[in-house]
Amino acid sequence: TLYGENYIPGRLLVKYSTDSVSSDILLHAQQDLMASTHSKQLIDYSLYGLQGLQLLSTAGDMKEVMQVYEKSPLIEYVEPDYIVTIDAIPNDPGFPQLWGLHNTGQSGGVPDTDIDAPEAWDLATGSSSVVIAVIDTGVDYNHEDLASNMWVNTGEIPNNGIDDDGNGYIDDYRGWDFYNNNNYPMDFNRHGTHVAGIIGAVGNNAKGITGVNWNVRIMPLKFMEETGDVVSEIKAIDYAVKMGAKIINASYGESSISVSEYNAIKDAGEKGLIFIVAAGNKSSDNDGATKSYPA
Repeated sequence: TLYGENYIPGRLLVKYSTDSVSSDILLHAQQDLMASTHSKQLIDYSLYGLQGLQLLSTAGDMKEVMQVYEKSPLIEYVEPDYIVTIDAIPNDPGFPQLWGLHNTGQSGGVPDTDIDAPEAWDLATGSSSVVIAVIDTGVDYNHEDLASNMWVNTGEIPNNGIDDDGNGYIDDYRGWDFYNNNNYPMDFNRHGTHVAGIIGAVGNNAKGITGVNWNVRIMPLKFMEETGDVVSEIKAIDYAVKMGAKIINASYGESSISVSEYNAIKDAGEKGLIFIVAAGNKSSDNDGATKSYPA
């Protein structure tokens, strides 16, 4: 079943039931199904029993191919690779003043009793032991107000062409770009840098702005430019889990629910990560008819 129209044409995610069959039987089933549907494998994501497929030009309609997979007793589900978009950056003229960090106004004559950031900073201003993975359009890790708060992979020797820490990524000293599949997660869109600044621009340094955390470690994981996809998002989530992030920030969304995305987020949560998701930037009511996922 196609649950929405905003997906990459010809790209599918297939979840196999791995509990009741041997790896040999599963492999043969995968090969037979790919041959019968004229598709090729993009990823074999064993962590979730997930396979990413690209239909070839000789394949039939996506719905027809999905029906072939749905008929197999080895398949739990099949879904499109949904397109993910970034939420809009607010264009309010007062936004640069960061009033949200020090909102002491009144509503209906009732003083704001919530704790403000300056009061919280009296207690703590962050910690370099906390790693926050910003899964987004990348981050400008050379920015003067972010550079000293950026995470680095200390298990990797930069630019030696070797996967020193054995995590499957070569020279991922700064993180990873899952959109272009390289070790250069630089932000050319500005959205990820904007988000990283809110989270952890260096505080009390007489430059730019201050983030909620004056001191933190931002792990830049790029999976989109103007848009991204669920396959790249899942890879980024898995990387964050493996590389010791405590928190994942996901300032993006889509209108279609992805079971694969849900399972990846659920797995990260079960491993102890806090998953922070943007909601509300598109002026929609998530309790209403128009939903935003993964929020």
